Amino acid sequence: MIFFCPHCWNEIREETEICPFCGTHISKESEKSFTDKLISALNHPEPKTRMRAVNILGKLGDRKAVPALTERLEREKDAFVLSEIIMALGMMNDNSLIDALSNYNSNDYPIVVRNAAKKVITLQSEKKGKR
Repeated sequence: MIFFCPHCWNEIREETEICPFCGTHISKESEKSFTDKLISALNHPEPKTRMRAVNILGKLGDRKAVPALTERLEREKDAFVLSEIIMALGMMNDNSLIDALSNYNSNDYPIVVRNAAKKVITLQSEKKGKR
């Protein structure tokens, strides 16, 4: 079985107590809240893991994740993860995020990203109209 530091995601030995790469106390990481663990997973090297973490954060709707999701949005390279981040931020029901997300509705981005941005903008507009 392969073990990874839950903070920097470098491969470590099972019995490691302090990560030799980032200095994280492995046992203290298990004390983190579920949301904090998901936020840490946003930096996982494997895109599918990042996507799962983003998806769950969006479903949880925990506003604590907004800064980490927004920061990841700016540096994410994978179009599918990027579209998932846009959808998750859209689930946070924060109108201040819509302007930032509308930037992703341009031809500079892959169709999957533009579609996610369009969907979030449309849903937020519909919610505004119902109020």
